[in-house]
Amino acid sequence: MLQNTYLALLERNIKIYYAVEFLSYLNFFIPIWVAYERHFISFTLIATIAGLRFVVTTLLEVPTGALGDLLGRKWSVAIGFFAETIGLIIVGIATNGTYILIGAIFRGAADAFRSGSDTALVYDSLKETGNIEKFSKVKSNATLLVQIALIISSILAGYLLHLNESLPYFAYAFFLGISGVLYFFMKEPRIDSEKFNIGNYLKQTKIGIQKTFKNAYTAQLSIFYSTIGGISLAWQMFFNQIYASEIGYDEVEKSWLFAGIRLLNILIILRLLKSVKIVNKKNVFLFFPILMIFSTLPAAFPNIILGTLILITATFTNTARTVILDKYTNDEFDSKYRATSISVLNLYVSMIYLIFVFTSGPIIDHLSMGAFYVIMGIICLVFILPQGIYLSRRHAN
Repeated sequence: MLQNTYLALLERNIKIYYAVEFLSYLNFFIPIWVAYERHFISFTLIATIAGLRFVVTTLLEVPTGALGDLLGRKWSVAIGFFAETIGLIIVGIATNGTYILIGAIFRGAADAFRSGSDTALVYDSLKETGNIEKFSKVKSNATLLVQIALIISSILAGYLLHLNESLPYFAYAFFLGISGVLYFFMKEPRIDSEKFNIGNYLKQTKIGIQKTFKNAYTAQLSIFYSTIGGISLAWQMFFNQIYASEIGYDEVEKSWLFAGIRLLNILIILRLLKSVKIVNKKNVFLFFPILMIFSTLPAAFPNIILGTLILITATFTNTARTVILDKYTNDEFDSKYRATSISVLNLYVSMIYLIFVFTSGPIIDHLSMGAFYVIMGIICLVFILPQGIYLSRRHAN
């Protein structure tokens, strides 16, 4: 009887996860945050603070992942949601750049607390109920809800900004706070964890890092995932907004543009995931580098039509990465170290993100956002494509 109740609670985790994925992506400031922050700071400072946020995430990524494995994933995720709620409120009441910086620090810490623990909790919940084969379906369902939330919030963002410049931040903070409360109702899976102490904490962190390079295949997969994740995250979080303005979209137009792109994302991803012949390791490892090349090199020929296509494929890359590649990386890690190892991967992603954000400022200032896209495309061509070919051939053989 107790075992049945326990399994039922684990199954309820998935329902809570779906609700939180929707609520926590009602991000009303995605299309307008650059315009908002430009009231207080220059573009160079915007790039610097965006980079510093990920420095905080990078520094805390592995420690918070280890804490999630040892203390409980739901507590780690809940803390992350509350930290970001505080950070967004601080940004929303900003009167100068100091508020933007402090808010970014809170949000960077929040990213680290949530990173790895949320995916690990879902994965282990499915594993203990004997439904691990449903992981990809659960992630795709969650992605559908995320895209719907982003469509709604993207459409409303520009209008909320016109009503009150702080309203997009306060509205998003409200839904993140609810998400944090919902995580308290999660049931922690009975994974093979150890009692928390400093020795176990350091051991957990060390082993979690080692797991990402435990053999040649895992090492190559980690590098592949990290480079794709870092670049596509930089597009999603930073560069796409600037590029959309550069090719001629205003704030309200960007709201509708990114809402439309999200809707297209849903239709394409749902179609792809139904085809086992298309979505397999042999094809996927080639698909991502090729898609990234098409998302960057055409920026050498700037115009609004081609630029819009670039924004579509760039956004799709980051969405598809979380739906498809997350399953492959989770398969490589034991439950005991999963949150730590995933956090390590996200640490690598953050490092790649930082490199591109910190180096982008002078190039964008002296050339253009399009020029920086071309540089990223060359990197995809000479570095990421060979990785994909190696991984694809391994599975083909």
